[in-house]
Amino acid sequence: MTMKPPVLAITPGEPAGIGPEILLRFHQKYPGFRLLAVADPDLLKQTADSLALDIPIQEWRPGARLSAVCFSRSGSATASSRKPGYL
Repeated sequence: MTMKPPVLAITPGEPAGIGPEILLRFHQKYPGFRLLAVADPDLLKQTADSLALDIPIQEWRPGARLSAVCFSRSGSATASSRKPGYL
């Protein structure tokens, strides 16, 4: 019987910091991990675009299945409020 890898739930930290980039680069290097990022999907899409990374970002809802990479809206900082160097 083949087991799926466990779900790794992660918060990328400060939206204007390096956390979102580290998270996306981790997924790029280890695409088999099932990640649940507690973050704004728009922020992660914007970060992936700025890094020219082709990574599928999906919004996850409780009860939904997790694919290889899924992300959930946290309700905190959004992509539009992201300003590197400012908290």
